[in-house]
Amino acid sequence: MVKNRTRLVSLLVCCILIGSSTTFSYGSSATVISKEGVVREEPSFEGKSVKVFTIGEELKIIENKSDWYLIESMDESNKVSGWIYRDLVVSDLNKEVVKVGVVNTNVLNVRSGPAIEQTLLTTLRKGDQVTIIGDKDIWYQIQLSNGVKGWVHGNYIDIRTAYNYPNGKVISKVELKSSNTDNSSTISSLVEGNTVYIKGLDEGWYNIIAGENEGWVMSNTIELNTSSSNPVNRSGKRTQLLSNIGTVTSKYIGRPYRSGSTGPNSFDCSGFVTYIFNQYYADYLKEKQINLPRRSSDMANIGTNVSKSELEPGDLVFFNNGRGGAINHVGIFIGEEKFIHSAYSNRRGIVISSLNESIFIKTYVKGVRI
Repeated sequence: MVKNRTRLVSLLVCCILIGSSTTFSYGSSATVISKEGVVREEPSFEGKSVKVFTIGEELKIIENKSDWYLIESMDESNKVSGWIYRDLVVSDLNKEVVKVGVVNTNVLNVRSGPAIEQTLLTTLRKGDQVTIIGDKDIWYQIQLSNGVKGWVHGNYIDIRTAYNYPNGKVISKVELKSSNTDNSSTISSLVEGNTVYIKGLDEGWYNIIAGENEGWVMSNTIELNTSSSNPVNRSGKRTQLLSNIGTVTSKYIGRPYRSGSTGPNSFDCSGFVTYIFNQYYADYLKEKQINLPRRSSDMANIGTNVSKSELEPGDLVFFNNGRGGAINHVGIFIGEEKFIHSAYSNRRGIVISSLNESIFIKTYVKGVRI
């Protein structure tokens, strides 16, 4: 009994350490999977660059702090040390097991509590993956990719385990191969936009997980969702600042639509956008010298146009829901091909929708980065 208690206490201590931001030592090797693996003086995207390692180079992990690894180069004659963001490398430390759920029905309601009478927060589609963080009776508490927490009925979720590997998106149609050679057998075909998880790198090929399949693709067919070289990507100041916009905006889910209203108790589409940015990101707007227009059609003329495949959290997405061809609807992109907006149809108010829904595929006009 004493021995079992000792083991339990040790396990609890380990869990506490893992959940904290305290650094602790390792000795694992890591392989750079980014074309530019930037190593910095500090564990922050604002830290000064020490060196840029190229894809395939091996590093030694010394410590971990939050989402950063303190590394050393393997070259003893020219030793380099610094911090690299974890999604730019693969190692055994990427392999923490997490519990995920996969939606097995066409449409699944996400509610604020474990009962059908609770408020509807958003909906999920068949094949969507969510992180399971709790359960009650026949309900699972889940966390979405944008940070929103809610409850779904357990009958419509298949539980699986997954690894916390770096992820990326397919940038051109490619065949998933059984090994890292062109003449190996084909497992499946991947199309542009598919999300994959990267387990390793060998001779220019990524070992990936794509859905329920595992195999190999050439690394130039995958774009990491973290880039150290693109200043407006996850590594940039702008993306860091707006990375929480999904969580910020989700607090308003369910607030009613009202024409001409700018919140906080009701909104029209552009009123919601102006309220969120003026209320939570005023310093950012001031720094950029941006004064957000009130109308969606005017908003579409500020900032920089970005392609649909390059949208990032905080970008604005515009639609034409009428017959005249003019832009008349706007939402805020929050990641994973989803956006949040004040929906006029059926007076739904603030909801999260997917850009892949047929109505939004038909009416989508463009994305803008402010």
